[in-house]
Amino acid sequence: MMGPAARLAIPVLLAVALSTASCVPAERPSGALGDPVIEQSIGTLPARADARVIPFRDVDAPPMACKEWELPEKVTLEDYTDNLAAYYQTTEVEHPNAYLGLLDLRTGRSVLFRKQAVNAAEQWDMFAPRLSDQAIAWEEVTPGEGNDMGNAGWKLYAATLDRGSLLVGKPVKVAEGRTDSVSRPFYGVDGTIVYWTHVARPALRTARTTPADSVDSLDLSTGKTRTVHSSMRYIDGFKLSAGVAITTEATAYPRADGVAHLNAVAVDVRTTKVLRSAVLGNGYNLSHFADYADGWFFWTEIADGGGEPIAYIMDPHGNVSLASYRSANPMISPRYAFCQSSAATGSPSAPRQVSQIRGIDLQARTRFVLMAEYPDTTGVWCTTIAGSRRNTLVVSSNMWVFGEGPEWKKTPVRVYRW
Repeated sequence: MMGPAARLAIPVLLAVALSTASCVPAERPSGALGDPVIEQSIGTLPARADARVIPFRDVDAPPMACKEWELPEKVTLEDYTDNLAAYYQTTEVEHPNAYLGLLDLRTGRSVLFRKQAVNAAEQWDMFAPRLSDQAIAWEEVTPGEGNDMGNAGWKLYAATLDRGSLLVGKPVKVAEGRTDSVSRPFYGVDGTIVYWTHVARPALRTARTTPADSVDSLDLSTGKTRTVHSSMRYIDGFKLSAGVAITTEATAYPRADGVAHLNAVAVDVRTTKVLRSAVLGNGYNLSHFADYADGWFFWTEIADGGGEPIAYIMDPHGNVSLASYRSANPMISPRYAFCQSSAATGSPSAPRQVSQIRGIDLQARTRFVLMAEYPDTTGVWCTTIAGSRRNTLVVSSNMWVFGEGPEWKKTPVRVYRW
């Protein structure tokens, strides 16, 4: 199961610079943005045989309100609501490995709300803030993430927050464990309630005392805990999107060729009602996490050992379509689905890479490119791993990876609304 990505220890920059700007980039690739010259590439996975290949008609992107803000370099946007975003900022030193921050999407104001882990005395690392407008959660892990994850300690913390002042309350320990018995959790926040997965290590699953995998919750306002969803399958992934918990669950973990065949389950976290359960029929393991909205599942697959992910989408009737090649981080709302993607302009012998945010209009059954820019000009634009929102998409660019001059030392953030 995929844990939070290991981060490089790289220098931290000073105060956060914030600005608004037009969302029209200085340089766009020439040609039709929805129909790049080269879409497939060497190393791309073959499309699954049962998927209808891109049945969506390519059109121009629909008009959307857009605002741009700017964060410093070495920032990774982790999660957002209609009003706030949470981010992770790497540091120059090994401990602390990161700072955690909040960005007000309406005003552009930003704060670093944690510069030390709760377990800073033991040099624990902090990862992956997830938030609502009322609370925020993050994970802390014993030093050296990735070095010995078979025997590491983890603790999940959460705190209430004030949306107007961006002040964060006292941390509350939500859950803890060691990876030799319980895997590091996936988690999300809705209102004042934190949701997280409890997944037993595969080696322990033969024991009769091992509990079923589950999604549990803690309400920070009342202290009440409950189990929202439990499964005798193996929970392989989790996302929380607009009040719906989406799990991908394997009946066997994994099969001999390394692929876990997955069932996707969408659960209303307030009522615990299963909204939909469907076999994905995946031929490869998932890249990042599946998402769900109004009967649709959206996910990306990537083969072990190489290849670029392919995005697939399943409609409410169970029909699977190939949505996009070379795509990752799928997000879906009742109206639009999005993923970060890449293509190339030019010719097959002399291509130039293009960073894209692809979209699908689920009502019109059309496909479009919301934005397309050159990585060597504006970096790679990324959607988030966390859940989606009904009327807001927030994306960011890692410009600082691509250039050395002062003009590259920033992380642009764009907020789209419809």
